[in-house]
Amino acid sequence: MKNSFIVKDIGEEGVMIYDQKRDEVHFLNPTAYLIWTLSKENKSLPEIEKTLRERFHTEGGKNISLDVEACLRELGEKELLSISYGKKPGIKKGKREKVG
Repeated sequence: MKNSFIVKDIGEEGVMIYDQKRDEVHFLNPTAYLIWTLSKENKSLPEIEKTLRERFHTEGGKNISLDVEACLRELGEKELLSISYGKKPGIKKGKREKVG
């Protein structure tokens, strides 16, 4: 199955994404959906931040990169993204190291 996602707009609440491959349903608010969409288009983290600032009129001085990164991480954990993290957003699969 090349594209296993079915996206249904649920109005102001955001979207529902059905992952046919995993038989799972995910709900994304409008901001998370925009980040997901931009990431699937291989936009860089700075490009995603710029789009969010323009779309939601976010103050230039407010650091939103950590919020964007957290959203990308969560989308990756739910396996809604499959691109590698680095110059392009997404999640890199690999071993997790125990801290502490």
